[in-house]
Amino acid sequence: MSESFPLPTEPEGVIPSLVERFNSGKVEAMMALYAPEAVFIANDGRTIRDRTEIAAQFQRDMSLGLPLKANVRHVFVGDDTAQIVVDWSIDGKGPDGKDLHLGGLSKRYRAPRRGWTLAVYYRQ
Repeated sequence: MSESFPLPTEPEGVIPSLVERFNSGKVEAMMALYAPEAVFIANDGRTIRDRTEIAAQFQRDMSLGLPLKANVRHVFVGDDTAQIVVDWSIDGKGPDGKDLHLGGLSKRYRAPRRGWTLAVYYRQ
């Protein structure tokens, strides 16, 4: 995929696109994958709707400089919506030099607009 990060045309392309965007370190590239009405479910269960706050969540993780890895378990598609179940992780040495592990299981739903975009991000 080029540096322009086109939106995926199939739901199976969403997670590879997400990983590429995250690992580029470009928050604006990540945010372009999220639908304007997307929500982010924080670790504490809060639903975040503000795009600036969602971008700050990604910036915090991306600033670690560690790669995102993802393993797609299932892609379920019905008309213009898909559920993608993915195990994700960020592993390596944190800024303090200690081992760091972030990760979990996320369920993501998409609906096509200009291409497939993220509508709900649930970080578990």
